[in-house]
Amino acid sequence: MNKKLLRFVVIVFCLYGNQSIAQTIEYVKLYDESLQLYESGNYDEAQKTLKRLLKKYPKETDALMLMGNIEMKKENWSKAKDWFADVTKIQLNHIDAFYKLGICDREDGIGRDIVTQMIMWKNSKKHFHTVILLDSTYQQVYYEYALLKRYQKEYQAAIDLCYKQLDLKPNNRDTLLGLLYFYDLFITYGGENLISMFGDADQAQIDWLKKRTGNVDIFFIGEKYRRQNKLNQADSIFSMLDKKHDPLLKMPLALAQIRLYYQMEALKKAEAKYFSAVNSISSSSDVSFLFEDIKYILEDNDLKYPFRSLEDIKSFYRNIWNRKNPLNSLEINYRLAEHYKRLIYCEKNYRYDGFRFPIHNPDRTHTLEFPNIFYNNKKFNHKGLVYLRYGRPDDTAIKVDANLPNNESWLYNATNNHPKYIFHFEVAEQAHANDWRLVPLPTNPEMIEARLGWDRYLDQYYMANTELDANSVVGTITIESVRNIRTAMNSEEHSWLKKMESIPINTSIAWFRNDEGKPFCDIYISAAANQIKKNENTDTVETGVALMDSTWKVIAKETHNSILESKIYNQQFIEIFTVQSPPVKAYLNSHVSNQDKSILGGSRTVIAAKEFKPAKMSVSDLVMAFSVEPAGQYSPFTKHGLEVIPNPSRQAKKDSLIYFYYEIYNLNEIDGQSRYSINQTITSLNKSENIFQKFTGLFSSNDEQSISISKEHQTRGSTAYEYTAFDFSSLSAGQVEIKIKVKDLNSGKVTETSTTFTLL
Repeated sequence: MNKKLLRFVVIVFCLYGNQSIAQTIEYVKLYDESLQLYESGNYDEAQKTLKRLLKKYPKETDALMLMGNIEMKKENWSKAKDWFADVTKIQLNHIDAFYKLGICDREDGIGRDIVTQMIMWKNSKKHFHTVILLDSTYQQVYYEYALLKRYQKEYQAAIDLCYKQLDLKPNNRDTLLGLLYFYDLFITYGGENLISMFGDADQAQIDWLKKRTGNVDIFFIGEKYRRQNKLNQADSIFSMLDKKHDPLLKMPLALAQIRLYYQMEALKKAEAKYFSAVNSISSSSDVSFLFEDIKYILEDNDLKYPFRSLEDIKSFYRNIWNRKNPLNSLEINYRLAEHYKRLIYCEKNYRYDGFRFPIHNPDRTHTLEFPNIFYNNKKFNHKGLVYLRYGRPDDTAIKVDANLPNNESWLYNATNNHPKYIFHFEVAEQAHANDWRLVPLPTNPEMIEARLGWDRYLDQYYMANTELDANSVVGTITIESVRNIRTAMNSEEHSWLKKMESIPINTSIAWFRNDEGKPFCDIYISAAANQIKKNENTDTVETGVALMDSTWKVIAKETHNSILESKIYNQQFIEIFTVQSPPVKAYLNSHVSNQDKSILGGSRTVIAAKEFKPAKMSVSDLVMAFSVEPAGQYSPFTKHGLEVIPNPSRQAKKDSLIYFYYEIYNLNEIDGQSRYSINQTITSLNKSENIFQKFTGLFSSNDEQSISISKEHQTRGSTAYEYTAFDFSSLSAGQVEIKIKVKDLNSGKVTETSTTFTLL
């Protein structure tokens, strides 16, 4: 029993004696039980208990209010109103009942016929006025009233009501977000009154804002200019506001500037502003604004991200773009840039803030299923949601006919990341002209004529001679659409901002140990020189690498700009990067591009670190190389007095000499000398290949599938630097494995390493 009601029982007992106390205890017990059920979300059981209570105590306002609250939770607005109305008959000035009646009449009016809606919204206004008269500070009465004005498209009135609410409760998150949203609606749609009063709604909006003196009004003048593509005027206003450091505008201003800079093609500046905004997160409102911008391309799993601290939130908004970026090694995060380009386009072309009534769903059977993240959208029609995830379609189709609803289909060809996607959109009869929704297939077979050739099942549907034939293929199309759309709307794909030619590149990695015993990796990148030279203006080549940990946080990033001709070996442009002490597991991105990014090659892979235990003999990875010879002078390819020119492609012609470089660590010394033997085993990985036959007369072997070469060495110190060269001209083309086994002749310990390559 809660303490408040227990005190009430004691008071009644003192005033009325034993006769009233039994009834009071029964009431308290039933009410307390129903309240607990309500608070746990068990609304049906709570209502059953309340009905038992109200049967005996029909005028208990607490029970009546709780019954109304349950119906509000269920969004049964009309039933909720009945309960709250009963309360006002018993207690004429019950402020919470009038407050909730205002909300219920407002929501119940949505989707009603014009007359009924007008009556309900008039009643809602009357209830909110009653609350304000009784206590203008009650809960969020001005904000709830503002929502009514928003429904009535009286955006200026909604804005003014929000300011009244903020005067009373300055830090209320809902009101802050609502205020900026109402301003946004105002400069997007103008408000019905302004449109009727002025021919030029855009100028009328600006004039109305200019009459006001607040920073938010000034901000939205700048935002209006930005949307009109008056970028310099917008930039001037935003820069001025930036210096004022208005806490309310901190995040909205930053997000507007990000859009502006991307519109101005200032990609670096826009990206820097975005990550600066992320690093400045300090409140739930900041997070809400950022979430609004990114939520359209999130996946359901992203909604389960465990935020334990403010830093966790910042890390999420930083690292998600590394996860989605196709090439983190590039200086610009092109996925972030593409997202904002798409967002700007959708805000202009696919905006829909209206009510989404089930009756206006052209998918009459409600066949389509969407992931949870899909329902976070309140701003765009379904065209916008698809565009934000996949960008401009490869093909579009429309069938225009007075007897057909508005229809459009988008085709996205299959890629390495997704199958072919076809999205069909329609606007239902009586729906708003921009309320485009997805359907599993065109609702009228006549529409398919414009889509012929896109999909064999659609073609079969169009060509069907009988209704039976048509129905037999409809099921197949529907099943495929349901599956593809659910998958597609929980994923996304990058598309480049401009056309560029893709070239293949090779990336390979070799793990070594430094003097402190810590691992490091050399990353070798190559591309065919003639592929890069396609652009006559190319004299400088950009190469880059980036390593991300398991959370997609960038832990190492480096870019080199080199003269093309200075690093060509065997017709390959080759570059090397060294990363010290990377994590055990990491994601590696690498790229090669020319100056204007018209040519680009990239790779993305997962790497696992090699462990070098202290005092334990071990051997590095094998570096396949075009050549290994004493270094005349230092170069990036110099390793311990040797110039090792790597072959990142791990491919070589049979008629060329093939080199392998490696290092041996922690050899046992006796009088400063290390003695060790090396056994080199070459094995063909081609099942039909008999390597022994190919090497007959060159080596001796007891194993038909492999050959071995052994030799002994000695060196001063505990580390040895070795290389070997092979002539494989007698061997058939295909996959080959080389294994190096090292035996320490002083200690008897053995270690080994291996690698595979391809003979051409």
